[in-house]
Amino acid sequence: MGLDGAVEAALARRRNLLRWIIAALVASLAGLIVVTLLLARETEGTLRSAAVQADLGVRLRQLQGVLVGLTDAETGQRGYLLTGRDRYLTPYTAAVQRMPQLLKALDDPKVNDPSYGGKADKARQLVALKLSELAETIRLYQDGHQDAAIKLVLSDTGEAYMEQARTHVNAALDIIRNERDRLALESALSVSRGQRLLALTVSLLILFVALAATQAWLVSAARRQLEKALTDSERFLRQITDSVPIRMAYLDRESRYRFVNQAHCERFGKEFKDIVGRTREELLGRANTEEVNRMLEAVLNGERQRFEFDEMVNGQMRRIESQLIPDKAPDGSVRGFYTTGVDITDRVASERALRDLTEIIEHTPDNVVQTNWRGDVTYMNPAARQSTGIALDEPVTSRHFSEFNTPETNARFRSEIAPAVKEHSAWVGEATVLAAGGRVVPVNDLVIAHRDAEGRVQRYTAVMRDISEAIENRRQLSLQAATLSSIAEAVPALIAVVGVDGRYRFVNSAFERWSGATRDAVIGQTVEAVMGSEEFERCEPWVARVMAGETVSFEKTYAHRGEGRHLAISYIPLRNGSVVEGYVAVAQDITEHKEEKSRLMQMAQRDALTGLLNRVGFEAYLQEKTEQGGADSLALLYIDLDHFKAVNDTYGHPVGDQLLRQFAQRLQRLVRPTDAVARLGGDEFAVALAGVRQRENAEAVADKIVRAGQEPFDVGALVLRVGASVGVAFKADEETGWQGLVERADNRLYQAKSDGRGRRA
Repeated sequence: MGLDGAVEAALARRRNLLRWIIAALVASLAGLIVVTLLLARETEGTLRSAAVQADLGVRLRQLQGVLVGLTDAETGQRGYLLTGRDRYLTPYTAAVQRMPQLLKALDDPKVNDPSYGGKADKARQLVALKLSELAETIRLYQDGHQDAAIKLVLSDTGEAYMEQARTHVNAALDIIRNERDRLALESALSVSRGQRLLALTVSLLILFVALAATQAWLVSAARRQLEKALTDSERFLRQITDSVPIRMAYLDRESRYRFVNQAHCERFGKEFKDIVGRTREELLGRANTEEVNRMLEAVLNGERQRFEFDEMVNGQMRRIESQLIPDKAPDGSVRGFYTTGVDITDRVASERALRDLTEIIEHTPDNVVQTNWRGDVTYMNPAARQSTGIALDEPVTSRHFSEFNTPETNARFRSEIAPAVKEHSAWVGEATVLAAGGRVVPVNDLVIAHRDAEGRVQRYTAVMRDISEAIENRRQLSLQAATLSSIAEAVPALIAVVGVDGRYRFVNSAFERWSGATRDAVIGQTVEAVMGSEEFERCEPWVARVMAGETVSFEKTYAHRGEGRHLAISYIPLRNGSVVEGYVAVAQDITEHKEEKSRLMQMAQRDALTGLLNRVGFEAYLQEKTEQGGADSLALLYIDLDHFKAVNDTYGHPVGDQLLRQFAQRLQRLVRPTDAVARLGGDEFAVALAGVRQRENAEAVADKIVRAGQEPFDVGALVLRVGASVGVAFKADEETGWQGLVERADNRLYQAKSDGRGRRA
């Protein structure tokens, strides 16, 4: 036989083997089908029997519930009759309400005992009679017939009803139990037959097992690979959930944790293994509040819950937003729920700030208008609408900002305002706009450009304040200045006119007497030459302001003079049309008034406990320094003693007062005589540092104050420790003055306390 013959023989043997295998598979499959059909029939019978048994089991529990309900109702009735308290009617009412549902267990059960129907009807009648007897006694009691109610209870009627009801219900229970046991026996026989059929099925399946072994191995390998992928995926998801700053957890229907991420572990201060399997109550060591239980019940009923609460985190009060999300099965049942917790403290603060800003804009008397980059109006506040005669509910999106400007302002916008805003993002100046009826109104205008992330202008905001009154005041002021030149010699005040070049143009006789120089010696001389360099430097900030068109008033003290030591001085711009050509200086001798005021203010401006300035005295000091031109070199430290309340609560106010006095003395030792130290109230102090050129100098004093607050205080036999938080603000600006400086210092103090106390900000 050649090579081709050998190959052909081998192929033939393989084809024959394949035919035998196919035949065996067909025969096995046919037998498997027959046996499977027989097994299915047995299984179907067993399942029907099991369903009937399950129904009978439910009926048994319901009938047992009838007996329990009768007992609960009777117990509630007896408790109510004995005490008269309505809370004993709760079990009675509950039993009566659920009794009709429980009695349905007597309806048409699948039992073979023909006597069942009569016994069930009798049981219903007796239960109804018993409930009627209970209701009658309660009614009699509530109608005020207590004796009749008690008499009815003591009679044998109710007891007989109860005993007969129990007897007939138990009889129904016995019939149902017997039927259930019979069905269980039949099920056992059916299971035995099924087991034999199953053994035959297994024998047939063995033929398939060998053929399926390879496939099973491949499936197993694929499953192992899938399990590995799932494990890697779970590890990856775990890393993700542990990395996000959101609390995540899953709880089952018993409210036991089944999963928590790292943020949740940190909340409880426990590891994952110490949390899983436990409830919130077990972890916190206290019972849930009624509100928490209500939300747990709602989410387990399929209702999503969202709520917010405050929680102390690392010594800081934080606002947490939490959600409870039900985990619903395909059939709609709730298997458990997810819970998330997000720290929204910063968002709440931002929303609050936005609400405050919106409220300010809505209620400010200034006109506020917003447009897109093309100039189309998108928003006008109520003041702007009222000024232009536009109703509050009237749309403004079809308007262009140029409609509300005068032609002069529109021309200035193109040539001056728009270029300045694009370059510097803001422009401030005076302009004219059109009010209702075409009335021209002068305004102080602030235009702001809002840009996107790429720096492109997206919208504009304009804030306009009506300065009609201010314009009129300027005109009147010019008239008054002209009038002063004719009556200057008749008034006792010191009057001088200084030109734009800083040289005297006019002085009156009172000025001559006060300065000791003749008019001829003064006219044509500079202020610096007449008053001296030191005095000129003191006046220079006010001179700059008046030359800018502002009328300024201030007080000055000349300690070396006898009369006229204290002067109230006003600098009034000297205008020629819109150009300031100098200023008029008017000074009144207020020495006598000042000295009397100083004496009275000294009495009213001191804190009785510490001897420091009080709030009134401190604000007067700030006002004086600001008026003297020291705003640019003024630093303000706001101080709050940490944990001082605990001292008062523990040792009493006398000890607390001693501690406050010691702290006041420490503050005075840390500053110069020219600075001001004040107690504003309670444990709040403030320090004003004059002549500070650099912020670092003020911060160095603040650090000393923090250390001084941390040093122990010896009060009698006590050694007390508190601490100090300091807010630092430097330089008062022209717009907000010293009040703005106070506000900034107070905000910095709040920041220092929020950052953990015992520090400066």
